[in-house]
Order: sequence, then C-alpha cells, then structure tokens
Amino acid sequence: MKVNIKKNFWPLLLWTVYFLCYWLAWGSIRDKDYTGEFYSSLVDVAINILATYFIIYILIEKIYLVNKLKLFYTALACSIIGFSILNRVLTYELVYARFSPDYISQVPIIYLPKIIIGALETSLLAGVGCMFYFISIFRKQEKVSQQLVIDKREAEMELLKSQVQPHFIFNTLNNIYALSQENSPLTSEMIFRLASLLDYMLYDAGKVVIPLEKEMAYINNYIALQRIRYSDNLDVVINLFDDLEGIFIPPLLIMPFVENSFKHGVSKQTQKSWMTIDVSVKDKDLTVKVENSKAPDCNNQADNSGIGINNVRKRLDILYQDRYTLKCLNESESYLVILKLKNK
Repeated sequence: MKVNIKKNFWPLLLWTVYFLCYWLAWGSIRDKDYTGEFYSSLVDVAINILATYFIIYILIEKIYLVNKLKLFYTALACSIIGFSILNRVLTYELVYARFSPDYISQVPIIYLPKIIIGALETSLLAGVGCMFYFISIFRKQEKVSQQLVIDKREAEMELLKSQVQPHFIFNTLNNIYALSQENSPLTSEMIFRLASLLDYMLYDAGKVVIPLEKEMAYINNYIALQRIRYSDNLDVVINLFDDLEGIFIPPLLIMPFVENSFKHGVSKQTQKSWMTIDVSVKDKDLTVKVENSKAPDCNNQADNSGIGINNVRKRLDILYQDRYTLKCLNESESYLVILKLKNK
C-alpha cells in the first residue's frame, strides 16, 4: 500500500507536538514524574487519535454526509462518552496500577469528573481534527470548481473556433466554385492555397497561442486567394510597423476581421476596392487596425453581429477579459476595426 507522505505529514506533526506538550507539561506538574506521564500521555493521545478518525471517517463520512443527522448526533455523543470511558479504563489499569498504586486505592475506576474531563478533551481534539478535515474538503471542492471553470472556458473556446473554421472554409470553397464554373486556370492555385490554409487550421488552430508571425502568414495566404479572385480590382496594403518576434496571440483571432472586410466590404463593390492592415507593438501591447473601403450605400457592414465578429468578441472576453479594447467604426465610405491587446 502506497503511503502519501505529504498528506500525512501535517497530521503526524500536530499529534506529535500535542503528545510532547501534554507529556512534558503533566510530567512537570506532577513532581517530575516523566516516566509515568509518558505512558499516560501515550494512552491519552492514542485514544484521542482513534476517536478523532472514528468521528471523521465513520460518523461524518458514513452517516452525517448521507444526511442521517439524528443517528449522527446520537452516535457522536455515545462515541465521545465511550472513548472517554475507554481512556479512563486503560489509563487506570495500565498506568495508574503500575506508577500510582496509591491513587487506585483512593479513586474508583469509574470516576465521573475524570470521564467528563476526558469527554471534553476528546470533543475539543476531535473538533479541531474535523475543522481541518472540512478545510481540506473545501480546498478540494475549490480546486474542482476552478478546474470546471477552466474546462468550461476551453470548451467554449473550442466551440467558437469550430464555428469560425467551417464558416471560413465555406466562403473559400464558394470562391473556388465560382472560378471553376468559369474554367479559370487559377482554380488549381486556389486549391493549393486552400490546402495551405487547412494545414494551418489542423496543426496550429488547436493551440492555445501561436506566434503573431504565423497568424500574419496565414492572413497573407488568405489575401493571396482573394487577389486571385478580384484581380486588379483589389488593392491591399499590410503595414508591420514593429518587430513581431516574441508576440503570441490565440490562433484565428485577427483573421475574422480580414474575412469580414472581404465579405461585407470588398465583395459589395463594383469599382476598385482597397484594404489596409496595420500592425504595431508597443511594450508588447498589440494594436491591429483593419480598414476597408465599402460602397456608399452599404451602411451596415457586419453590423457587429456576424459570426466572425461575435466569435472574436466572445473569445476576447474569455481570454483577455478587461485587457483588450475592440472598436468598430462604420464611416460612409470605409469600415475600420481597431483591436488593442494588453499582453502584460
């Protein structure tokens, strides 16, 4: 049987300290009779240890925690009195008979004041033991609750990412389908680039965080797909104002803004359209701006309620809480998203 040393260390230490204090204190009081008091203290501590663990692991776990309260309180009172009598009898027969024979001749074995004092002592020690027991239960439940919160957040994150990925794939496959209908020679290149994007989703999107450079490479690949579709009618500028090395973000966090720009902005325009992506880092705080042109009569781009935008907001709430700001500015001829992340 494997013994949990760490779990049993503190109870063993506390009982040892109690024994030493009890023994040395009574030995000093009773004319330096340390030998007799050693055995008396040994019996007393052994009985109180037995009583404490009996109350915890039998009465509390088997009776109290299954809501048999009347039986518990009856058994508790009887056990405290019983252990006090047992303590008295063992001490009387094993210790007093050997080290204090005069005491035996003067005081009977069943001596009510001694039994009451023993019962009070057992109640106090068992009460302290029960206090530590319930504290340990509370800490375990607290850890379980914390783990449940973490598991819930992870499940929510996986659900949100699972919503983003099929949504994106659906849009891209629609683009490829449109080209295939026209027998465009660009279809094979789009399939190749889509395969690269799927590789990213399979091996990187499941991670907690990824380097920002990977997310930007993913976005570049996506834009390359869109360039093929829109040809000369699309002007995209990506400005990386600072070194991105050492900056990590959750995967697929910026991508929905870019996809949103194409879906609600670029795709609605018949004339030449444009998009600008600015990425800057200051003291490891990240700022991303995604702005796109839009048709003058398109006044509700994304409306802040698309799958992509909503998912990003939920993910930011879970991951960054109050360490982010997200603004969506809908102007007459452009749409601007500003995301700021505090990474400290």
